[in-house]
Amino acid sequence: MPSLLRRIIPLLIPVVSATACGGADSPAGPAPTPLGISITVTNPDPVPVLAVPVGAQVSIALTRSGGFTGAVTVSAEGLPTGWTASFAPAQITSGSGTLATVTVPASPTRGNYVVAFRASATGVSDATGLATIRVQ
Repeated sequence: MPSLLRRIIPLLIPVVSATACGGADSPAGPAPTPLGISITVTNPDPVPVLAVPVGAQVSIALTRSGGFTGAVTVSAEGLPTGWTASFAPAQITSGSGTLATVTVPASPTRGNYVVAFRASATGVSDATGLATIRVQ
């Protein structure tokens, strides 16, 4: 029996050494950047209404992270009653920007209004940017 062990042990040593030096449990480097989006309202605050009822134009810059390439839809939230927002393009499938036109009714109340612009896409968390629109 001891002679059998003498023959097997030299065969096992390379297997044990290779397993101890690497393999599936070894660190593979930094974790990848998670998929994501963020937006920035690029116009200075507050954005003045250009002409009633045409409204204000707000530029929105989209930033993608982690290799995210999906389509992104931008919407406006918190608009006062009677206000609407349209986007060109309506959905960002490539590139990084959109132009929002906030249309104000013919007789708006003067003041500053904060409008939230939300970017949303499948597989990532929503992102929000704010613009203050001034009706003079």
